[in-house]
Amino acid sequence: MPGRWIHLCLPAAALFAIGCGGGDGADPPRDRADASVLHCPAAPHALFEIYARPEIPRFNGSYDDVSWPTTVEEKVREGECAFFGPEPPFCDRECQGDTICATGGDCRGFPHPIAIGTVRLTGTDPELTLEPDQNNTYKAGADLPGLYGPGDELTLTADGADGHAALSLTVRGVPPLAVEPDQLTAREHDDLVVTWTADPSSPEGTELILHADSDHHGIEAYVECRAADDGELVIPAAVLDPLILAGESGIGNYIENAWMKRINQATTDTDLGCAAFQTSSEVSITIDTVRDD
Repeated sequence: MPGRWIHLCLPAAALFAIGCGGGDGADPPRDRADASVLHCPAAPHALFEIYARPEIPRFNGSYDDVSWPTTVEEKVREGECAFFGPEPPFCDRECQGDTICATGGDCRGFPHPIAIGTVRLTGTDPELTLEPDQNNTYKAGADLPGLYGPGDELTLTADGADGHAALSLTVRGVPPLAVEPDQLTAREHDDLVVTWTADPSSPEGTELILHADSDHHGIEAYVECRAADDGELVIPAAVLDPLILAGESGIGNYIENAWMKRINQATTDTDLGCAAFQTSSEVSITIDTVRDD
């Protein structure tokens, strides 16, 4: 994301920003960027995540009344990657209150978390029983070094409340992600090859997400790739070049933020849309840029 927690950056930045950095113990970012790469056909309104920073699992999540509004659209897609750029929307009426004119021409509000009763995690060690906090979010605040192992079957259930149905989702634990090298160079008009360490303990259905953005001076532009967890992906020049161009007005970094994330995820439909539960391991990377003068 994010990007919600989902790397907490501001919602206006490339948000579900699971990727704005932060040290151990920080809640993972939540932002729109994360939302766009999920299995849900649109940004999910609910995301629950067991995540490792760097290798100590923690849990965080919320069940929101709506998904994040967005003002970006997919501009270019090639292979496993796509470039998302600004698409100034037009609404027939002036948006009031805390709503904005979002893609599609609708006035959209920002999400507010809803309490959905007791949330339980089973298959973990220890198993967890969580109640909503004062903000109606669910989190395990302490580090949990033995919470799960790669391939473990983990189930999240919620009792449901205030007319919202009970929830049940099952995923598998992912191994820690190791990226080498974690400092890359993007050359304008060239493809960029990105590698990481494939892990035989990575469960079936696990994917690798890469996010890179030029998130400065109000620019909303980013690249996202979703690939099989096999150790290599290629960001095509056709996708990378628009991101480099979008960063020209920046502060010297054409690509300001970048991260990679290994996830295993399950989704379900709810009365409010699509909800997701995932295990993940994330690594920040640096992408320098060489322009073709």
